Amino acid sequence: MTYTLTADQLIDILLQAEERVTAGALDKRSMFQKLSDSVFSYKRKEMVDYGPNSLQSLKRSLMIEFDEAAKVVTEHPKSLKKAILELKTLGYSNKQIHDITSDVKRFALSYLYDNNPVKTAVKKDYPNYYFTWNDESFLGTALQELPGEFDEPRYHLSLNEVDNATTHNTAFTSSNQALAESYFRDYYKATIARHPEYLTPEKPKGLALTL
Repeated sequence: MTYTLTADQLIDILLQAEERVTAGALDKRSMFQKLSDSVFSYKRKEMVDYGPNSLQSLKRSLMIEFDEAAKVVTEHPKSLKKAILELKTLGYSNKQIHDITSDVKRFALSYLYDNNPVKTAVKKDYPNYYFTWNDESFLGTALQELPGEFDEPRYHLSLNEVDNATTHNTAFTSSNQALAESYFRDYYKATIARHPEYLTPEKPKGLALTL
């Protein structure tokens, strides 16, 4: 039995594609596994990383880390959180999950900041929004409804305005999600080519799933 995913299989999990190899894996967990996933997880409210020897790094090695820079009301049906938990069922370590999901979020930095078809489509749909992080969002990228232009710095806003802004569970509408997914596939295949270790769970669990 192989314990290694293909690039397309990993990307399908991150995109929560219907044909992914981990489809239904979360429903197959025992009550103990579900409780364990809940107890040994925490939400990170800030995006600052304090380095490999920090308390944050130690905490990350022991628990599943979920980003929640801004809170969404309803989890997205294809949230990155679900992908993270599915990777955990395959035996991915917390560090592997952190590294993989950090690279997933760099997609937003690459394609929502720079001029390209993805940003153009999102800016057209959401001219007064600003992207932020929440793993309950699709690809971990949420949108906050804030005054000003899409890519305008928000330094003039108060913390209260930012904290209380309406936050949506995806940066992509149904009309531009397919476009974003296509670009994401190319982006993440290039990422995996630099990090082939992403394809093999550090502590494989027999993959209890059909690969």
